Formats: sequence, structure tokens, C-alpha cells
Amino acid sequence: MSEAESTQRATAAAEMLNAFSNQLVDELDVTGGGGFPWWNGYSDWKTLALIADYLIQSVAGAGDALSAAAFTASEHRQAVLEDDAASQAAIHAAVGITPQQRMDSYFALAHDRTRVLRADLAAEHCFFHMGRVLDRVAAALVIIGGFAVKDVVMTDWTQIETLAADLSASSAKQCFAPLGSLGRRWQLDLIGPVLDPEEFGPADWVVWMRETRNSMTHRAPSTQLRVLTEDGSLMRPFYRQPKWSELQTMVYPTRGEKHDLTNAFLFKCSQDVLDGLVRSLAAIVTELAHGMKACWARRKAMPGEIIQHGSQWRSVQPTAIAERFPGYGQTPQMPAFDAAVFNPRDARRLRAARVTDNNIRAWHS
Repeated sequence: MSEAESTQRATAAAEMLNAFSNQLVDELDVTGGGGFPWWNGYSDWKTLALIADYLIQSVAGAGDALSAAAFTASEHRQAVLEDDAASQAAIHAAVGITPQQRMDSYFALAHDRTRVLRADLAAEHCFFHMGRVLDRVAAALVIIGGFAVKDVVMTDWTQIETLAADLSASSAKQCFAPLGSLGRRWQLDLIGPVLDPEEFGPADWVVWMRETRNSMTHRAPSTQLRVLTEDGSLMRPFYRQPKWSELQTMVYPTRGEKHDLTNAFLFKCSQDVLDGLVRSLAAIVTELAHGMKACWARRKAMPGEIIQHGSQWRSVQPTAIAERFPGYGQTPQMPAFDAAVFNPRDARRLRAARVTDNNIRAWHS
């Protein structure tokens, strides 16, 4: 499948999420009840307003992150193509008597730090955005599914995987709708796809993607391998075991095989791997988006089957004091103004939350 087709799938999934986000905005209670009309009475209006707004922002944010993942995958491919062109030109221009001299000449001609950084950073950014997609979808699933978790802001994909596993095992935990109820069936339908990610991609693609993203973000970097292929292009293979340190990769075999350094890497073109991940991510997000819309419609029609838990939001008032960081540089001269202009979508969202004009006083009463 081509890069264009992967981008198209990601775009379609992002548009579905954005359309659902707009639907949620249209359904907000703008009369002051907080959240959505059929949520009224399940908690105080401030808590419901915070949960509803976080839901809308999570759904829209997942769509934005998916678009960004597709964009950075495309940027990586373009940077790799440019680097490959320079590499092939350097092969023909390299001079030297011995193989080592010719190799040194080749690298002197082919290497350009800015070009290499563009390719590497685009790949890292792609993993970063793909991780954001999963975590934002996870928060949306928790709210739409009415799971009685504490503090949805801390929800991530790992928690959704745990909830899905517990649901499939007929857990009697209080965070779920009662066993045998319609609500329990709706919840399982909603997050069922989480249990079978390989329906949307190859084995362990979600695990590998998340571990690679976490390794890039939190751990010491490993040496990046560059392999000169027969056609003169440079392949940039990812590590097969992203949680391992570089020395562990060099010493220990992967997948129970006899140790061979070639088994430590995924000898696939990095741009093809990123395109494939974006394609698989778009596929599972599309399935989950369909489930979110269906579960939302069911709950709206029969609100009593799954109540909206106020426990999903820990505290109305922020628990931490605002940081004292002043920023850097001079403060620009600001024009005097007494009003802010928002697009209609955000204006309705903020009006429903009672944070416009004099309505904001209600938050402090």
C-alpha cells in the first residue's frame, strides 16, 4: 500500500473523530446544567462540565494527533529520499585507492547533519504523535463507556487494555456496569477492538510502537544503524527490541534464536514501517470511533443503563499551585482589548461550560 493510501486512511479517520467532536459540541447543555442534558443529576454541574469538555477535546485531539502522525511519516519519507539521492551521488563521486579510503570519501560526501536530523526527528515525532492518538482515544473511551475510574486525565492506553481484559473476563469490579446488563454489553462492544489489535496490523504492532515511542522519549539513545543497500540507498532499521539497551541488543538473542546481530534489527525501510503503523493506527481508530458513536447513541437513548460517574474527575479546583515560571525575553506591547473572538464551535463549548462573560462567576460560588 502506498504512502498516499496510508495518508488517506489517516485523514478519513481524523475527519470521523472531528465530526464526532462537533456532534458532541452541538449536544452540549447550554442552559447551565453542565455537560450534556441527559447527564443532569449524576453529579454537580461543574464536574460534569469538566468531564464533557475533556471528552470533546480528547476526541478532537486524537484526530489532530493522527493527522500529525501521517504528516510526520510523510516528512520522514521525503527526508529519506533526499538523503538517498545524496548517498547515490556520493557513491559515484567517492575517490580513493583502498576500500577504506573510498568509504571515508563516500561518508564525507554523503553525510549532511541537517538532512540526517530532518529524517531522524520526523520519525521520532511520528512515534510521539501516534502515542498521543492512543492515549487521547483511551480517555474518550473511558468517558463514553461510563467507566467509574478515578481521574480520567491520567488515563492512558495501558489502562484501556486492562479494562478491556477485565471486561472480557466477566470481572465484577464496580467500575463496570453490572454483569448481564445492557450497559455491560455496550461497554464490551465499545472497547472490544482493544483486545485484538492484530486484526488491524501485524503481530505486536501496538506493543512495539508504544515501546519504541517510550524508548525514544525516556531512555538513553542507542546507536542508529545505517545500511548501504545494493541500490545505493541508506536503510535505517529500527531496533527489534526497543526496551533493551544497546549492549543487551548486542549480546543477547531475540525471539529465542541463536544470536545474530541481524536479528537485533528490523531490516525494513523505516519509511515503510512508519507508513504501516499509521495505516494500522488509522484502522483501529476508525473501528473504535464507530464504537464510540454507537455507545454514545445507546447511552443517550437509555441513560439509566450506564450512569455518568463524577468520579472520573478528581477535583473541580486545581490541586497544584500554578508554577511561578515567568518565561523568557521581553513582554511585547499588547493592544488594549476587552473581548476575545472564538470560532462558533469553541464559543458554544465555552458557553456551555459557563466560562464566558459574567457566567464565570458561577465557578467561584
